[in-house]
Amino acid sequence: MITNAFKHIEGNVSIPRRKHLVLLVLLLGGFLHHASAVTNETPRDTVLINGQIINITANVEIDTVWKRPEKSPFRKWIDDADFIALGRFGLEIGRDDVSQNDFYQVKNDIRYPELSLEAAHPFDASFQWYYRGGVSIALSQIFDVESVNENAVGYEWEGLDVFEIYTTDVDVLGNEYDTISAPIRLTPKLKLALGMEWHGVMRAAEGWVWGAQLEWLPKKNEVAKLYPTPELGEPDPVSSDQTYDIIRHETNALQVRAFTSWSAWNSPLFLRAEVSWAPTLSTAWVALGYRW
Repeated sequence: MITNAFKHIEGNVSIPRRKHLVLLVLLLGGFLHHASAVTNETPRDTVLINGQIINITANVEIDTVWKRPEKSPFRKWIDDADFIALGRFGLEIGRDDVSQNDFYQVKNDIRYPELSLEAAHPFDASFQWYYRGGVSIALSQIFDVESVNENAVGYEWEGLDVFEIYTTDVDVLGNEYDTISAPIRLTPKLKLALGMEWHGVMRAAEGWVWGAQLEWLPKKNEVAKLYPTPELGEPDPVSSDQTYDIIRHETNALQVRAFTSWSAWNSPLFLRAEVSWAPTLSTAWVALGYRW
């Protein structure tokens, strides 16, 4: 009976089978404990590749209240504007001969290339029409009145060489003539401009720009007429200021300039042809420029 009691229990479950069940529970409990320990010890923000830990670090801040600061109106204008630098060469149309029998004419001719810095900005309602402005500077010749010799009696010229004739006291018998270069100097000439231009965008007109502007010279041009020395037997001029005249009504402080320019393949370099007009002066120009 004792043997039968150990062999059979209620429910017909044998002792060996219970032993196996207990071992299975213990095994599963140990595995779960080990898995939990491994999970707790291993960081969750790592990745294992071929046994190597790859660290991934992230620092993300999300602020739904922050807004990108708006640009100032001046900064917006700068971003939309085009800037142009160019050098131009000009020649007067219908130029009069500066050298005549009765006088020599000194005009404010530009002797070196004129340099310009310009800015163009599109109108708000158009991407083809621009308003523009700029400043130009060049060297031009003038007759320096302040440097005229107080004993000057006239001027002589040979081609572009002009000489001032003045008297010197050498002895009691009379005066003699001496010669120096006429006081013709180079001085900076400044011009301010304001106008409009149109940009072609169609295939046949792409790269072309047409425009016009009004230019103002803060210091108006002047024309000087130099008179020759008197003939033998004629009295010398009373004073040196009678040997020349400054003509101001033959020049203008305002002039109009029209131009057309072309650039190839959307290049920033361009060629420009220009014509400027004033009641007393007309000139034609060729310019090479860079636009950015």
